[in-house]
Amino acid sequence: MLVVRADAGPRIGVGHVLRSLALAQAWQERGGRVVFLTSSPPRVAERLAREHVQVIGTRGTGDGDELKETMRNLGEIAPRAVVVDGYHIGSPYADELARAGHRTLVIDDDGSREAIASDVLNQNLHGHESLYPRASGAVLAGARFAMLRREFLSSPRSDRIHPERASRALVTFGGADPARLTTRAIELLASISPDLTITALVGAANPDATLLAARSTTDPGVETLVDPPDVPVRLARADLAIAASGSTTWELAYLGTPTALVSTAPNQEPVLRSAARLGIAHALGSAEQFGSSEVRAALAHLVASRAARVELAQRGQELIDGEGAARVAMHLDAGELRLRAVRAEDGTPLHAWANDPGTRGGSFQSAPIPLDDHLRWFASKRRSADAWLWIAVDREERDIGLVRFDRSEADVVDIGITIAPEHRGRGLAARVIEAGVARVAWRSGARRVRAFIRCDNLRSRAAFERAGFAYEADTVVAGVSAWLLVRPLTSPT
Repeated sequence: MLVVRADAGPRIGVGHVLRSLALAQAWQERGGRVVFLTSSPPRVAERLAREHVQVIGTRGTGDGDELKETMRNLGEIAPRAVVVDGYHIGSPYADELARAGHRTLVIDDDGSREAIASDVLNQNLHGHESLYPRASGAVLAGARFAMLRREFLSSPRSDRIHPERASRALVTFGGADPARLTTRAIELLASISPDLTITALVGAANPDATLLAARSTTDPGVETLVDPPDVPVRLARADLAIAASGSTTWELAYLGTPTALVSTAPNQEPVLRSAARLGIAHALGSAEQFGSSEVRAALAHLVASRAARVELAQRGQELIDGEGAARVAMHLDAGELRLRAVRAEDGTPLHAWANDPGTRGGSFQSAPIPLDDHLRWFASKRRSADAWLWIAVDREERDIGLVRFDRSEADVVDIGITIAPEHRGRGLAARVIEAGVARVAWRSGARRVRAFIRCDNLRSRAAFERAGFAYEADTVVAGVSAWLLVRPLTSPT
């Protein structure tokens, strides 16, 4: 069980809850359950409930009385780990939880919340261990720990086509937009390029949400969406985005959306500077500066320059790999392996694994696979909405093996596994299978997993049985005698 202590509201926005939700989802995909202790508006609590997270209401004060309340809740829940995310919840709060014996992680952005007893996560570009000289726990720092929610990771990143001149712009300033920048950004973009189609993503807590929605009915060039269910699709479609330099920075970079950032709060300024320094976004400055002649010139350049947008997109995707939440969850779980998404460059190494004599000997078709055939298969599986391929990696990020699933029926997926030759004989197969089954339950909605195993492959059968599969029938695959082993899935979806 993972417990998350984070709040949301009109004053503080929803960013703390949403980035903690990314970690919660990664924990779920390791087979765990999650409880949020939160003071949040009903709409946010409902979102958490839809994500199969248990919600327990709190005072939201972060003071001593609330700490006692949290201690009582943790005593009843007995979690494996606790995450604390919120500027009003001081690091002494997290340290008290750690001293009480709870494995605790405090999420920080600028080094101001210097926890001593608990672990610290700073997922920002400027995050570094040197910000926490007194920390006795682990420090997880830097963009490799940037956490993205499941909806951003469920589909592989596609190759983006960048037009010569941007025609689709997107504006997003978080769930609350306390600086009320959305309307100003729309007007600025429309004045720069009247033929732009502008999409505004607005949270329910945005004070101008009603006015913006009304504008969409009279202005055909502006579309306002309040808490849309398909945020990743909307971000990915944009030729250019204007956003607050918060957690959305990582989402846009991961998707390869060229972005101009505005700092809407002091804690966002380091993100703004770091993103500009590393070339993953253009810095427009603070909310107070927004609308200046310099900002207008910068946006006009980005609208007109394909080269500038391509460079931002490429650097963003190089830096943000989408594996941050899984890395943090593995740390909290004290795990020895996790799954990562396959990448285009994995095709050739996976071909070598597939053609290894040990792999071919356990396959239903033992002939070597031509490289071109393998790469075509690999590309088609990466594109398919009914196939899932993940590579298991250890704590040193070494590739251990491939676990793959194909949907064979509406609620059935078939599993295959390949362990890298250098990692065979270490008893890892069952753990890779278990990791894959835990994740595919969340990604596929399937109710049942099937494994087809050659009748002479006793080691493979033993690994699947250790991973919870049970023999169902004898069968024949490609003219070879086989066992069918199955495992039910309790699909949360």
